[in-house]
Amino acid sequence: MLKVAPISKQLNHKWPKSTMEAYIDPDSAGEAEFIRDLFQLTTDEIVEKWYGGMDGAAKFIHHV
Repeated sequence: MLKVAPISKQLNHKWPKSTMEAYIDPDSAGEAEFIRDLFQLTTDEIVEKWYGGMDGAAKFIHHV
């Protein structure tokens, strides 16, 4: 996420959202939905929805 603004500038995009739209696969609704959820849901809601709770989130952290 930290690379979005510099890449947006490099591509001469006026808005970072243009960069995100250009690089998020439209056929992968999951990516777009996840990014939207980052700004609309609480941390607890995201952990539950996307990782199946804290146990799943902890496993994900240790495998990344």
